[in-house]
Amino acid sequence: MPAPAILTKGTPRFRLGPDIKYVRDGRFGRRAYKNDLNDFAPRLGLSYALTPKTVLRAGSGIYYVRDIGNAVFDIVRNAPFTIRRDEPAESFRPNLSFDQPFERTGAPTFILINQFNEPSSYVAQWSLGVQRELSSDMSVEVNYFGSAGIKLRRLMSYNNPEPSSLPNSNNARPFPKFGSFQTMSAPSHSTYHALQAKLQRRFSHGFTLLSSFAYGKSIDNGSGIRTSDGDSLTPSNNYDLRLERGLSAFDFRRRVTTSWLWDLPLGANTLLAGWQLGGILTLQDGFPFTVQCGHGNIQNGGGVCYPDATGANPNLPSSQQSRGRFFNTDAFVDRLPSGPQFRYGNSARNTVIGPGIINFDASINKKFTVSESKYVEFRTEIFNLPNHPIWSPPGRTLRNPDYGVINSTRIDSRQIQFALKVVF
Repeated sequence: MPAPAILTKGTPRFRLGPDIKYVRDGRFGRRAYKNDLNDFAPRLGLSYALTPKTVLRAGSGIYYVRDIGNAVFDIVRNAPFTIRRDEPAESFRPNLSFDQPFERTGAPTFILINQFNEPSSYVAQWSLGVQRELSSDMSVEVNYFGSAGIKLRRLMSYNNPEPSSLPNSNNARPFPKFGSFQTMSAPSHSTYHALQAKLQRRFSHGFTLLSSFAYGKSIDNGSGIRTSDGDSLTPSNNYDLRLERGLSAFDFRRRVTTSWLWDLPLGANTLLAGWQLGGILTLQDGFPFTVQCGHGNIQNGGGVCYPDATGANPNLPSSQQSRGRFFNTDAFVDRLPSGPQFRYGNSARNTVIGPGIINFDASINKKFTVSESKYVEFRTEIFNLPNHPIWSPPGRTLRNPDYGVINSTRIDSRQIQFALKVVF
């Protein structure tokens, strides 16, 4: 690193220790990041009537994404703004300072940084579809959708301890004096392709229906910045993202959703007339997840620990899946016998498909008219009417008691609620 800069007029009167080289010459200006001034976002849409009842539509566009997940703001949490949490509010004081920027005992300080010259992230989208009128109140459409995410942001963590046999993991860091460097960089890329179909009947003769089907696939090497559903926050190996490229954490292969509302033809009697029956049926394939290493001294270092893959298919046929063994647990091991001990594992991210969704919600409601502008509405809603369990993902950590075992559901079982609304 360059030698310490000379303090100039207006510079605060503090200086890092003589053994710490730093730059304070204003080369980055007063910004936390550099503006990307060549962003161009064209969009185009076309429609053409093939026949009076058939329309062809196409469209494409580029959409830019700005700061996500407080990445730029995060750097204000560095020294000297870090405060001690074990002090009374009236005596909060920094536990780090420019005089002592790194803890000299225990783990080195965790540092938040920015990639100064990263380009803007953007998504290119395109679609082609046809819509057909089947009758005066019913239509069907089929569409192809595609997208590609370019230079997408994700959290990276540099200066982690590399896999090694060193008893002190800090000594396995490229720069042992520092802790991990968490940064928001733009190394990620995504692709999505899907066939979507929709059948719609507008409300007519007391009945309306909307049914849709999607068959698609989403792939990326980072599904978000603040991740959810068990997707890793940072890569296993921050210097090699090849094992990170896989199914997106939100990917599902197929989904069918059908909703309807029906005015029951029960006559003009005050008690029988005015009842409506509704429902929503959802059928969906499961989301993917990543198997992780067990606890103990194994071969991996760096970020989240990926085990070794044995080469077997980790996904079992549905006839062989059970709560006690949902996926092929023999497809992963902590370390292949032929492999060296201190290295990164070779299994990839999001290779196991979790439980799917089968759900049916229903509603029934009745409107009691008092006058032209006043009425009372009674409504009953039943969620998960057949009480079919919607399972959570199974345990994903090797050598844990729940490895491959489903222990819970994503949502509660059947729920029934009643509502009464008075409009006047």
